[in-house]
Amino acid sequence: MGRWFELLLPLSAMTALFVYFRPDALPPMQTAGDPLTHLVVLALWSALGSLAVVLAIAGLVLLFCLLYSPLYLLRALGRRFGPAKWVDREEMRFYCWSFLLLLVFSGLALVTPRAALPAFLAVTGSAPIFWRRVR
Repeated sequence: MGRWFELLLPLSAMTALFVYFRPDALPPMQTAGDPLTHLVVLALWSALGSLAVVLAIAGLVLLFCLLYSPLYLLRALGRRFGPAKWVDREEMRFYCWSFLLLLVFSGLALVTPRAALPAFLAVTGSAPIFWRRVR
């Protein structure tokens, strides 16, 4: 992915976290008065909506990696001790970290459910940078 994505995704995650904790900071969709004000509010909501779509797609990719990691690790263990005895180390490291994150998010959701969504959003925003460092 391009570098622009690595800059856009943390920005959208920070925006989503800000909106999550301070929803009153957003302007109302219906404003009375000047047509220019309507256009500015519409542009702001459009930008927030497009950032939310990008963040949602990245969150779905992250969620897939997290949920697939136990299945991959079980299958890789079978290959590791089977007749082939070869597993790609980078993939193994990636899915081990994914499984660790899955355990952390599961524990966080059980202990403090209100903190689970902001933590997931923060990790989703920094996921491309984090995965590049892991690999």
